Amino acid sequence: MHPPYYQLLTLKEAGKRKEKLEEDIALLDQVTEANASAGEEYLEYLVLQRKSSSVELHTRLAALYAEKVMTYLEDEMVSKLWRAKGTFQSSR
Repeated sequence: MHPPYYQLLTLKEAGKRKEKLEEDIALLDQVTEANASAGEEYLEYLVLQRKSSSVELHTRLAALYAEKVMTYLEDEMVSKLWRAKGTFQSSR
C-alpha cells in the first residue's frame, strides 16, 4: 500500500523535474491541508530523502519533531517512564 501522498508525488515528479523550492512548499502546504499525517511524511521525504537544503523545510521539520516531543512529554505515562529512567541512571 502506498502512502497517502504517493499519487501527488508521482504526478509532480514526472519528467525528472528540477527541485523548485516554491513548488515543493506549495505542494507541502496542500498535502498538509488535506491530510496532516501525509504532510508530515512528505516533509520528511523532502528533507531526509531528497536532501533539500532549504532552511525553511529543515526548520519546519525540527519544529514538528519538537512539537511531537512536547506532546509525548505531556502524556503522564511517558513522563513517568522518563522520570524512572532518570532515577535509574542517577543511581548507577
